[in-house]
Amino acid sequence: MGNEVDLSSLHKMSIEYAEAKNHAIKGAGEIVEIEDIKHITEDKESMGERMEKLKEEWDSQRLSFL
Repeated sequence: MGNEVDLSSLHKMSIEYAEAKNHAIKGAGEIVEIEDIKHITEDKESMGERMEKLKEEWDSQRLSFL
């Protein structure tokens, strides 16, 4: 604890990870059957987006106690 998280860097890394994951699965799909793992590439909320929402919720709750 005590370490701050740079949300913009986290958001950027999560986008890069999603792009790399999609690229890897599409590439694998040219070689083998990927039907069982296609769900991995479906668009979901990224970790960066979720962290931003949690920060906003935390800030809102924190301000309500002041």
